[in-house]
Amino acid sequence: MNEQRSVETSEWYERYYAAKGADRNDSHNPEVLFQELALHIAFTRSFADIDRQARILDVGGGGGSGCLRLISAGFDPAGLTNIDILPDRAKLAERNLPSSCTSICGDASNMESLSDGSFDAVMSVRQQDRAPVVVVENAGEARIDGF
Repeated sequence: MNEQRSVETSEWYERYYAAKGADRNDSHNPEVLFQELALHIAFTRSFADIDRQARILDVGGGGGSGCLRLISAGFDPAGLTNIDILPDRAKLAERNLPSSCTSICGDASNMESLSDGSFDAVMSVRQQDRAPVVVVENAGEARIDGF
C-alpha cells in the first residue's frame, strides 16, 4: 500500500510541475512576489520560538528553498533534512544546499526516523496556487499519513 501511495504521489507532482513549470514557486520567478512575502511572514511566525539548533525535517522540500530560509534565519544547516519524492527535485536540493544539510529522495510517509526521535520538528510548505502555508509540528506528534 505504501509503495502504491508513493507512486501516486510522485506521479501527481510530476504532472503538477509539468503543467505549472518547475520554477512555479521559485523565488527567482518574478510572478511569485506575493507568495514570497506571505511565505516570509509565515516562516517568521512559525519558527519564532524554535531553537536554532533544532533538527528539522522539511517534507516535500523540493529544491531546498525551505531549508535555505531556515539557514538564513540562523538555523544550523547540520540539523536540517530535506526530503522530496521526485528525484530531480531532490538532486536540485543537493546542489542548492550546503553539504552539511541532508537531502533525501524518498517518500516521507515511509520514514521510520520520523517517529524515532531523529527530528525535533517536521515542516511542510504548501503553496500550490494559493497563499503559502507553513505547517510545523513536533516530530513526536507528526502524522506520517498527512496533515
